[in-house]
Amino acid sequence: MNSSFNIQPLFPLWVIFLGAIILLTFLVWKEIGRKIRFLSTRITAVVFMVLSIVAGLLQPTRTSEKETTGAILLTKNYDQAKADSLVNKYPSLAIIKLNEEVVFESARTLQPYELSDFKSDIAFVLGDGLPEYEEKLLVHPIHLFRVDFPWEL
Repeated sequence: MNSSFNIQPLFPLWVIFLGAIILLTFLVWKEIGRKIRFLSTRITAVVFMVLSIVAGLLQPTRTSEKETTGAILLTKNYDQAKADSLVNKYPSLAIIKLNEEVVFESARTLQPYELSDFKSDIAFVLGDGLPEYEEKLLVHPIHLFRVDFPWEL
């Protein structure tokens, strides 16, 4: 998995850093003018405040590439024999399930909000399929059909 760190600043970098230096200078000057205790602590707080404003304006992002080979989604009332035959035929496919009721030894349990992360990876859906409210979580819904074969795979 490749990942990279990028920034997407709201304003040009020179404007952000010039504004930060001016703001930092002004706030430190005002803190020095106050004749109360803990000057170094107050100046440290001002520095952290300005740094957090700069970080918000820079909008740092982390981009990662995900390599996938596909997935088998197991839902309620799936046929164990069909799942086993798909695993034997396509051993590189990941096995995912939507709830704890589905029992399969090497399946990863997904929460409904994670389903959109795997929408392009799902190659097979076994069982009753997705409930309507979970299909709406997919940004680009995939059309799934339940097929009951009169013969075993």
